[in-house]
Amino acid sequence: KNLVEPHRYWMKEGSILLSIGESTKQSEMYIFLLNDLLIFTKRNKLSSISKLYAYEGEIQLQSANLYLEDELGALGFRLSYLHQDYYVTAKTLEESIFWKDEILAAINRLNDSASLRIGDTNKTVLRQGCMQKKTKGVISTSWKLYFFELKGQTLFYSPHETDPYPKSVINLKDMKLQRHNEVGKRMCCFKLVSSSEEIILASPK
Repeated sequence: KNLVEPHRYWMKEGSILLSIGESTKQSEMYIFLLNDLLIFTKRNKLSSISKLYAYEGEIQLQSANLYLEDELGALGFRLSYLHQDYYVTAKTLEESIFWKDEILAAINRLNDSASLRIGDTNKTVLRQGCMQKKTKGVISTSWKLYFFELKGQTLFYSPHETDPYPKSVINLKDMKLQRHNEVGKRMCCFKLVSSSEEIILASPK
């Protein structure tokens, strides 16, 4: 595959731990962050060339979403792409913050929406309030309460209303709203669906 494109440029590279889907096994990967791609590779230890990498996969960032999950701790985050979850764990807190910021910034630029910028207060809040969000962790699935704000075509959410910055954002531009029947006593369930993501929400009670 030819990665050389006029619009494409390198942003960062480094080692992380990665698990995919429901697997709890973490593999060490060497990843390359380009302005529109996140490429997963493994170092070829059998090669005499010190920087020879075997391609393992990629995420096209324009179709991806980044989420912070409490279960993953300060070093981890989740990337969702084409109905698959990628759980990334950085080696240090500094590396984790850098990866999160740079990947989210790349996603935001590709979606060409200023309202996706964390801390952007220029957009009018159309609606706000608490909802429960179904969270799929590495081991189990749970419901968590978040405070949401709708600004333009973007849904911001954070654990508490007083948090200075949102925990994550949902780009609604290509989302479809659908009813969702949840087992149990969840009221007013619905889901936001795109070609690469399905997000399930419910009323706070």
